Amino acid sequence: MTTNHRPTLESKRGKAVPISNTIFHSRSLPQHTSLKYRNDIRKPKVDTKIGKQAVEELKKDLLLNEGRLEDSLKIKKPLKDGNLLEDEPMNKTTDNKDNKEDNEYNEESITNDEDSSFEDDAEDDSEDETAELMAELAKIKRERQEEKEKIELQNKIDKTKVSNPLVQVADTSSGANFKIKKSWRDSTAFKKQNSQNKTEDEVFTNDTLNSDFHQSFLTKYIR
Repeated sequence: MTTNHRPTLESKRGKAVPISNTIFHSRSLPQHTSLKYRNDIRKPKVDTKIGKQAVEELKKDLLLNEGRLEDSLKIKKPLKDGNLLEDEPMNKTTDNKDNKEDNEYNEESITNDEDSSFEDDAEDDSEDETAELMAELAKIKRERQEEKEKIELQNKIDKTKVSNPLVQVADTSSGANFKIKKSWRDSTAFKKQNSQNKTEDEVFTNDTLNSDFHQSFLTKYIR
């Protein structure tokens, strides 16, 4: 049974551009176009008063540390009329305290500068000493390396004199005795075999029946 009479609900996928149709599946339509919110969860309420109060307290602490809280309070104190208070003159006691604090601060800064200059001089001296020590160590290492190279060169020369047979012959004529190192080929199993003098009658053969051992066995036990 053919389905040619029925409409094509899905476009053909043979090309990059699909065939446009006016018929769509219900699953091809856009769905869930709106978000659903939960009713059991309420939005958190943010209290801005607490945040403002915390900011003001932090600002007061900073002004106290800087010693400018009184001035700021004077400026910010309003009258009932709506006008701001005039700045009151500073007391003499506060002036004396400020002067004493300034003098103490200047003395401390001078002593700190002297200490820092002394520490800088000491650091410079220690750096110079370390540089000299490093130079001495490098010199000692270089001298030791040169001595080591000289010894290795002398050992190499001596070794070449001993290992060269031509030089050895020339040295033996002058009275020096050197031993030539034997090759590993001289210590093979073939050279350690005892060479027995074979008689003329002994002839090697692959035939086991005609071998000398078989013949001697026959004469001893059978014949």
